[in-house]
Amino acid sequence: MESTPSNHLKIGAWLNAFIVKPLGGRRFEVHSNQAPKGWTVELHARQPEGIMNGEQILGWVVKISPLHMQVLLHEGDFGRLPVSEAMKPRYREGLRALLGQIEPTADNLADARGMVVRIQKQQQADWLTVWQLLDEPSTGEVKQLLKLIDEQRTARKEDPASMPELVAKLKAEFGFALDTAIQRLA
Repeated sequence: MESTPSNHLKIGAWLNAFIVKPLGGRRFEVHSNQAPKGWTVELHARQPEGIMNGEQILGWVVKISPLHMQVLLHEGDFGRLPVSEAMKPRYREGLRALLGQIEPTADNLADARGMVVRIQKQQQADWLTVWQLLDEPSTGEVKQLLKLIDEQRTARKEDPASMPELVAKLKAEFGFALDTAIQRLA
């Protein structure tokens, strides 16, 4: 199989691979013909005790580092799980509050912030799903969105008169993605 250029790799894509060797802890060097030629591929396993050298695995792309020519994989569904039925309305209300569609509260702004932090930390069962829901923001966009949310949270308490300007700023940068996410969560 011909190697795939890095621009064809995508976060969340499944890759067939086999274990080359352990790297310590939960880390394993793996080989995949689906990764670009010359790149290193590493698996961070949630359950490393059951992984053996030479074993074939199906892992999904968590991180692509073109500068380091490296791909990071995870196995299993953790991170890819759907948004729970309990969180869907909370996320929807948080996004609506950010966009000025409903009155912002500490709780709904915290829920909106929690969605973005999930993406940033990649430690929750639905982080990839939330990332896709928010139109797959880049690392820089995630940081910018968190900054704008934090500005709204502060303004809600300290300077409510500045909220319309902050909402307009957030809408200009992220309005389409957030509106789309609200519709998907409905």
